[in-house]
Parts: sequence; structure tokens; C-alpha cells
Amino acid sequence: MGNETKVSSGDTTPAREAFSVSEWCGSIGISRAFFYKLPQEQRPTVIRLGRRSLITRQASAEWQERMMQRAEGQA
Repeated sequence: MGNETKVSSGDTTPAREAFSVSEWCGSIGISRAFFYKLPQEQRPTVIRLGRRSLITRQASAEWQERMMQRAEGQA
């Protein structure tokens, strides 16, 4: 339904809700090294599952909103 993505010929799969740090960085156009150089307050919230670090869609949206507010405050 709302969280489904059409794959092929009628098949639907749920949209991913979390991404690795590398995948997330690639989607916004920064390197992992740059991500880890950012101060903690300028990073999206990362959840740990065992040894994996994941960024949820919600955390990404919240991060984008914070960065937009920050940019508007500097203008």
C-alpha cells in the first residue's frame, strides 16, 4: 500500500525503512569519511543492530529538516 514499491509485473515489496551508513551517504552525495568527520549533532540518528549501523527513513527526514532550518538561519 503506502510503503510498497512496484518491482515488476504486479509484484510489490515493502519499501526499505533503513539504510547502511554507506548507502545513506551515497544517496545524499557525501563520503563515509565526511559523515564520520561531522560533529555528532550534525549527523542523523544512527541505530546499532549488532555490528551494523543503520539510518532509518525517519531519521533521515528529521536530519534533512534540521539541516534546512540551519541553512535558513544562516541566510
